[in-house]
Amino acid sequence: MSDPQQAEDALAPGENPLVRHQTLEQMYRRLVELDALQCALAALQPDRAGRRNAATYAACRVGVLQGCTEQDVVLESVADGSTACLLGVKPAAVLRARAAELAGRRSRFAGSSQLLPWLPQNDARLQLSLGAAALLQRQGKGGVVVVYTDGPATSSATWTSVLRQAQALLLPILFVATPGARGWQPLQPEELCRLSRRCGVPGIPVDAHDAVALYRVAQESLMRLRSGGGPVLATAVPYRIQGKRSPQLEDPIQVLRSFMRVRNIRPDRWFEAIATQTQRQLQPKATR
Repeated sequence: MSDPQQAEDALAPGENPLVRHQTLEQMYRRLVELDALQCALAALQPDRAGRRNAATYAACRVGVLQGCTEQDVVLESVADGSTACLLGVKPAAVLRARAAELAGRRSRFAGSSQLLPWLPQNDARLQLSLGAAALLQRQGKGGVVVVYTDGPATSSATWTSVLRQAQALLLPILFVATPGARGWQPLQPEELCRLSRRCGVPGIPVDAHDAVALYRVAQESLMRLRSGGGPVLATAVPYRIQGKRSPQLEDPIQVLRSFMRVRNIRPDRWFEAIATQTQRQLQPKATR
């Protein structure tokens, strides 16, 4: 174990020990990679509708999964396989596998062992998370289940049942509720948080486009979960200024870039290099 004083001395000027510069750099790179991968995956099926809430999903996935370990498992709400690139799988491998699948070819791609089988129904995904968490709890290795769900698409009755079961057993589950196709309709995030608290589970609203805010909420939640404190619910809320949309505030890449630039963590050429490197890694694979 390192000496606390040495760790403090190693901080760069103005660096926050709770969110190190290295962590910010990793999250930025992953946001860019995930965005590029989602664009490439969407291009494989141009006849389909655009990427649903892609920006919201990107920040929620990168910010939350940044603090996960190999003992943790993830239940996704989207089926494109892109989350695997946040769990150690190269984006190009995900893209090649998806292209082979759409072409009807067999692929050797095994994905990530941390990703549980995708289920399209929110209710089924929540129920699976209970069983997976019970198994991890029994193993006693500090593993956590992160389950993403379309918050408004799940009824209040289902949420109440699932949250009460999870709290009764103090299951290590981080529920991440994201907006649906119509946003937070009909169930509002404030209502879901209140419902969660009535069940004894902390309900935490967090900016859906701010990867740093999501990371900090996830870190605190994961510490609680690993210590046996019971489940946590995080609701991703797309905040707006005076009810108006702001593309600059709704793009998680730009939000994090602005956060880092204000603190002089990296020069502009570094951000540009990340984008260039990512495109170079994916583009040739997509055209094979």
